[in-house]
Amino acid sequence: MSSVYFLIDRVLGKYKILEHIGHGGMSEVYKGQQLQLHRPVAVKVLHPFLADDEGFVVRFQREARIVATLRHPNIVQVFDFDYNEELDLYYMVMEYINGPTLKSRLVQESLSQEYIAATCAAIADALDYAHERGMIHRDIKPANIMFLEDDQPVLTDFGIAKMLTLSGLTASGAMVGTPAYMAPEVGTGKPGTTYSDIYALGVVLYQAITGSLPFNSESPIGIVMQHINEPTPQPSLLVPTIPPALEAVILKAMKKDPAARFSRAGAMAAALREAMGLVNLNGKITTLPMHKSPIEAVIIPTQEGKTITTPTGQSTLIINAYQKEDADARFLSAEVPAVDNIDPVTGFADNDAFAGSSMPRQRIISLKNMLWGWLLILALGITAGGLWFGINGGTLPALRAYQTQITTQTPQAVINLSNPTDTPVPSQTPSPTATPNPTATRFQILTPTPLPEPCIPRGRVDQVKIEPGKVVGPGSSLIAIISLRNSGECAWQSGAQLQFISGTLMEALEVFPLDALLPDTTLQIHIPLLAPQAFGTYTSVWEVR
Repeated sequence: MSSVYFLIDRVLGKYKILEHIGHGGMSEVYKGQQLQLHRPVAVKVLHPFLADDEGFVVRFQREARIVATLRHPNIVQVFDFDYNEELDLYYMVMEYINGPTLKSRLVQESLSQEYIAATCAAIADALDYAHERGMIHRDIKPANIMFLEDDQPVLTDFGIAKMLTLSGLTASGAMVGTPAYMAPEVGTGKPGTTYSDIYALGVVLYQAITGSLPFNSESPIGIVMQHINEPTPQPSLLVPTIPPALEAVILKAMKKDPAARFSRAGAMAAALREAMGLVNLNGKITTLPMHKSPIEAVIIPTQEGKTITTPTGQSTLIINAYQKEDADARFLSAEVPAVDNIDPVTGFADNDAFAGSSMPRQRIISLKNMLWGWLLILALGITAGGLWFGINGGTLPALRAYQTQITTQTPQAVINLSNPTDTPVPSQTPSPTATPNPTATRFQILTPTPLPEPCIPRGRVDQVKIEPGKVVGPGSSLIAIISLRNSGECAWQSGAQLQFISGTLMEALEVFPLDALLPDTTLQIHIPLLAPQAFGTYTSVWEVR
């Protein structure tokens, strides 16, 4: 019985086992069919070693009865539990959910902050309901949060961790729970409580919002010790766009002292909804935006009209002294207003210049804010030997102000990081008839009236590093840290952003707002990344504008 497939086509009580669909530290999960009702069910078969503990049957039955009484829209329903004497197996039967886990969705999708907050609020409601009935989960993690077909989140595996705790295995050195989500007090050997469930949900929320776990180590015990001893990293260091109220909820849930956390899970749910302006929809979250707003990609021609490519094993920083063209064919027929009134300090066009324009509002904002642009290309490679992530940085040429003439033949520069020096871009003489790039002939070109530049913003990349700085495997979390220096004589105005343009997003946020930057000061940007699961070479293109 060493294979998990020996149960396929066997009958356990009233249920026929059809296929193996998952496994965990305490059980194997199968899809089955209830013979009399012909309905699909999930059968969770506990590992045989649990039966070695004397009296486990009594404890299993007691806990399973309690779990089966739970009736909540965000808790998976348990139908049955039993013991098969022939195979010496204990199993629980619950509703079959043909949907993804939060764990898989965090890898495959870019979920919005509102959607994540609503999901965790619904799970907090489920915990509050169970806690009121004396049931502690003890193993809150993304893999135990699933989604129904109508996108309703549900919590699974209630009671199994408690059964394992009661089996006496903790006394022999086994650890109950998942170290990455384990509360500090549980890591020191204390039993799980409502507060430890709240802490674990705080870790889930932290991971879903930032794209990385708060603590990482090469060993499980190392992670546990970090939860015990190290302060929780500020989520805003990884995601500057996180609302302060949402960050406060995460940090409160993850307080080292259990008494300093939320007094109950329901209070955490209420705080999440208040932070994000959400409404309690009885466990449903379908009215919320599920994914982050997409950022449209642009075509980047070289000076010779060739496509930019990044060679395998090499990363480049590409500087673009230009204002991005409108790359959406839907706006080809849109009226482009004359832009004569430009603020000499900010370089932004006056809002009144666009009054009455037929261009959509979001496009007007996009054109108004394109003060200058850089492109940062990161290359990620996953090979059979592990994962590499390299990047070159260097000096950024003088950044063009808004009134720089736009042409379809964009000057490019590939920079080597060896000896950074500030190199101003020479002024360009507008060509009366620029030859369009074949790949960009369909674009509307906006040519504002040139105005004198009161000050040319300059900048350079002082440092780019990747954490962890070692070979890691596919699916691992990484952080790209980019230090940008204002090397000019005038301040960078607020409102600039680092935006994902094209390539592989690697689960990063698509927009990072940048603060204003005084001359001779440095701005540091943290980009959390998640390496793809498949081997290969990946490129991510980012623009600072």
